[in-house]
Amino acid sequence: MTKFTNDQKLETITRYQNGSESIGEIAKSIGTYCSVVSNWIKQFEYHGLSAFEKSYTTYTTQFKMDVRTLSGNSKEEQLQAKFIYNIPYPVHGSLSIFLHKVITCHA
Repeated sequence: MTKFTNDQKLETITRYQNGSESIGEIAKSIGTYCSVVSNWIKQFEYHGLSAFEKSYTTYTTQFKMDVRTLSGNSKEEQLQAKFIYNIPYPVHGSLSIFLHKVITCHA
């Protein structure tokens, strides 16, 4: 899968916000999936320009527990937690792995 720069992601979000193209049309035109574009939009809605900044940090125990508390078992709840806390993992399975580490480290 193609890697996109922050500028490309912001340009994609701007195209969506202009309202003349659907997420599907935009995704197809840049060669990615609708879910990828949708994730960028949600991340931007929660965090603005800082959504795409790389952060190399260790998570505090409290942060991990907050994520665990907020995210339930459903994929929708886990996606919501991912966007709110700007967790830089791909959606498919990685948040579950993140939460599993929280549980095993702090149970």
